[in-house]
Amino acid sequence: MIYWTLSNVLSVTLASLASVISVWGYGRSRKVAYLVMAAGSILGIVTTITLPVIQRARIRAWYTQHPISEEAQKAWREESIALAKKYSTPGNPPSNVSTYLPVGAVLGLVGLWLLVQGERPRKAEPNAGGNAAPPRASA
Repeated sequence: MIYWTLSNVLSVTLASLASVISVWGYGRSRKVAYLVMAAGSILGIVTTITLPVIQRARIRAWYTQHPISEEAQKAWREESIALAKKYSTPGNPPSNVSTYLPVGAVLGLVGLWLLVQGERPRKAEPNAGGNAAPPRASA
């Protein structure tokens, strides 16, 4: 199961847009730098999705190799309840909520978009394709 946060959704969305724009830019100008940008964006998408799954699998494997006894679990639970009772006060203020807004990724995406917009479409080769006219003989 994948647990999505707002920052995960934003990063995957921005990386998806960046990869689409990069591939579009490569199609317009055939510059390899656009493919490098697309590969970096796709790598960001893959790591955002797969690394939490891999980490949970590693933790699960560790717990199966190092089982915790019932007594230790019960002692930990009792200590946690005792600490919660000791340090909780009625009417605690709400905790701070932090939201990660990827401003750098947004600026990079806007810059990539403007860069692709400034590219001139490459001209088609006159002899390219099956329906191209044969070259004229020079006099």
